[in-house]
Amino acid sequence: MSGFRAWVTEARLRTLPLAAASIVLGGALAFRHGVFSTPVFVLAFLTAVLLQILSNFANDYGDAEKGLDDETRLGPMRAMTSGEITPAGMRKALVITACLTFLTGAALVFTAFPGDWIRIVAFGALGVASMLAAVWYTMGKHPYGYAGLGDISSFLFFGIVGVAGSYYLFSGELTGESVFLGCSDGLLVAAVLNVNNMRDRAADEKKGKKSLAVRMGDLGSRIYHGILICGAFILFSLYVFIFCDTYVPFVFVPGFALLFLSAWNAAVIGASRRKIDPELKRTSVGALLVSVLLAAGLAAEKLWFV
Repeated sequence: MSGFRAWVTEARLRTLPLAAASIVLGGALAFRHGVFSTPVFVLAFLTAVLLQILSNFANDYGDAEKGLDDETRLGPMRAMTSGEITPAGMRKALVITACLTFLTGAALVFTAFPGDWIRIVAFGALGVASMLAAVWYTMGKHPYGYAGLGDISSFLFFGIVGVAGSYYLFSGELTGESVFLGCSDGLLVAAVLNVNNMRDRAADEKKGKKSLAVRMGDLGSRIYHGILICGAFILFSLYVFIFCDTYVPFVFVPGFALLFLSAWNAAVIGASRRKIDPELKRTSVGALLVSVLLAAGLAAEKLWFV
């Protein structure tokens, strides 16, 4: 592959909807409550995507450094493993991406909270914590991803913090509605990570990476995946019943058709087969589709039905 294609591969474009989904939902809530800001949305979107890319780069670097990404993995061959990208090149990319993430994050908090230094410092600290969580997932002497804590971290940072945190940037308020919706989205984020870990479960187990899929085993990880998808559907439905004024936001339901199909393939066909890899893309795209459809439903409810 060419040098450019190698970096595109390492960025893992099919995982970027994870970051986008949380910001779309946070922005939809802000629009629903009349506090939406285009500059805040754009900066939050860029920061979230860069944070996801940083996480992906760090993940590949950490796994390659520890010998997990080799010819036995079922997913796409990583550019570091093939030698297309050197460790030194990836370290430079990590520094550059971290700096870009910090700069867009700084611009975001200064735009959202002009002159409010308490909130600027507080959100700045949260941003730094998110960056450290992205890097320490597989890097360092004791990466938490190797201890089975990746699902919890993804649920927290790309679910609750992504949705409720972005809404706070618009409104300056932390609400039960935003946290509830963040939990709903967080289950889908965890589902995407679980598909990835299901695919790599056998290889990870042999090499000492104790992801949650490894800890639960083949059958347990399949059941867990079904629970995540079904749980997300229940929470999104409850959100509409509890917080919305009409049933219009139920337009998100068709998005779950892709997620239920992916859950069936991942959980029933088999977690250890090569067929599992395409489900990562389906689950990720399905999560974004649900978020976009729900956001459209919330916008339609505000504009035409309430």
